[in-house]
Amino acid sequence: EKMAISRVKANTTVAQAFSASSGCNIALAKAPNGTIWALYGDTDVSPGQDLYVAYSSNGGVTWTEELALTDGRLSIQGKRIVLMVDSNSVPHIIFKGMNAADTFNGRIRYFNRIGGVWGAVETIISADASTNFGNLTACIDSTNTFHVLCDGTIGGNQYLYYWTGTTGAWSATQTVDTAGTGGDITVTSANLPICIYTDAGGIKFNTRSGGTWINEETVSTNTGGYSSNKLVVDSANDVHVVWNESFDTGLWVGLKYRKRVSGVWGTEQVVISGATNNVDNYGRPLLG
Repeated sequence: EKMAISRVKANTTVAQAFSASSGCNIALAKAPNGTIWALYGDTDVSPGQDLYVAYSSNGGVTWTEELALTDGRLSIQGKRIVLMVDSNSVPHIIFKGMNAADTFNGRIRYFNRIGGVWGAVETIISADASTNFGNLTACIDSTNTFHVLCDGTIGGNQYLYYWTGTTGAWSATQTVDTAGTGGDITVTSANLPICIYTDAGGIKFNTRSGGTWINEETVSTNTGGYSSNKLVVDSANDVHVVWNESFDTGLWVGLKYRKRVSGVWGTEQVVISGATNNVDNYGRPLLG
């Protein structure tokens, strides 16, 4: 689904005129120095789909736009762009895209703006015609190390996958879950990666310990459909999770929430309910 946007504004200041795809494909981040960064794709460009950023150093009163990448060839499937800012207030971008010669939709890529200039694009994971990636998410920890999560098909296996690394040094592919989709990832104050996702058994939470993902916990076991899982960690390292859920054959749709304190999950709560009889629907929630 696409939505036409004639002008994007922040505090009535024009940031960019473009046509964007819906589905969390506009990213926003605030740097430690107070600069606000926005990332978006210009899908008016065919077939290239350039990547643009706009930044504001005065709380959104005025904006400066930059062309970050020409001919990014963004994937059209799922969540496809992630914007992060490190401890030095440098922006970093991870996205699903292609090289001009690619005939497949399976490449996760990275680049940054170190020194005030957008650098060369690196490939985190390449692929072939049998590879396809779904929803992409990533985060950065206090050591400026990146953690990337994406569901997809690699080598015929449709799994939930993870990569970690820094500029120029990326890990091998790790499997988080053999049936996971719709993931989200963050880190604790100790830089421990944690994630949330959906599999055949419901909504699952997992922690990476000793370099592997072996600490799966069940967040919800309702038998209906799940999507758009989000999680955050607060200053006490308590985990907050929200998700979009439907059950009773789609007769009830709503948003749910659950909190994990000291390793124990609290009561599952309904955030929004009342969307019934397949009339209403909720999109991807945000949590922060």
